Amino acid sequence: MPIFDFGRRGNKINSARANSSQLRWENQSEKRDFLIEKKSLEGKLVALDLMLDELKSTQINTRKQQTILSQRMTEVNIILLL
Repeated sequence: MPIFDFGRRGNKINSARANSSQLRWENQSEKRDFLIEKKSLEGKLVALDLMLDELKSTQINTRKQQTILSQRMTEVNIILLL
């Protein structure tokens, strides 16, 4: 076994450390991107839920208006028949 390796072992260690650091950075980057996308989707879901509530409220109000108008038309028709 040779005593001197002319820095090859140190280079291999440094290369392995660099690869490890790169993989760690890529993992952190993917986690960050995932969290950003998750927050974005959560925001969109909240907005859609609010829009759905508003649409339901509008539908209820429209039906109430329809009922009121139908009653008024019936009253007008009864008055005209008299």
